[in-house]
Amino acid sequence: MRFKLLDKMWNFRYSRLRDSNENDGYCDPPKTPNKEIVVASQLRGKRRLEIILHECWHACDWSKDEEFIEESAHDMANVLWRLGYRMVKGEKNNDEVSK
Repeated sequence: MRFKLLDKMWNFRYSRLRDSNENDGYCDPPKTPNKEIVVASQLRGKRRLEIILHECWHACDWSKDEEFIEESAHDMANVLWRLGYRMVKGEKNNDEVSK
């Protein structure tokens, strides 16, 4: 799946990450050709939402430090979760897994 963040196109995919205990996702640097955001496919619920927000934050502002990204993504996920935002079962690409 592709989408635009701050006028830059990103490839987005879910994948089984090798060391998922320490890394639930990653984002390529914004100047990388064919850059991508990858989120661990095994994540579900609020944690998945948090990691998607986390990696999108990196894509939007690479200069922010990890502490800011972690805290703000966590807080935004909590707000969205309390407002009722959820993944819709069966929606195209929700559970698409890339190896």
